[in-house]
Amino acid sequence: MNNQDEYIKNRVIRQQEWFSTKATTSKKRYYNIIISVIIITSCIPVLSLISELPHNNIIIAFLSAVSAVLTSINLLYDHKNNWLRYRTTSELIKSAHSRFIASGNSDSDFALLVDKIENIILETNSEWQASQNSMDN
Repeated sequence: MNNQDEYIKNRVIRQQEWFSTKATTSKKRYYNIIISVIIITSCIPVLSLISELPHNNIIIAFLSAVSAVLTSINLLYDHKNNWLRYRTTSELIKSAHSRFIASGNSDSDFALLVDKIENIILETNSEWQASQNSMDN
């Protein structure tokens, strides 16, 4: 295996797969939380109309609290923005790799690929660090 193949296998493909997996996980978490909140908050007005239920106020208060906790978790972990960021990075890496393959794999094209991939990853890491710093302030 030459340096190009090794770099593509160990850096390009692994990074693209990692970002894709993280995007899928974040998307699932985002949808699971949002759908749960929608279902829970939709039940609250219905339950408030059913006065015969024992401990109805406690049930409504509990569902409201669960909804608030899920919403807060979603805001804290920012699953939607993470999903979009991870997916964007994955697709940028995949696009750069596809363009390299289509270009004929010359040494100059490989140098451009390495530069492009490393810039994509560096930019993503910088954006991630900036978002973490803004959350800390």
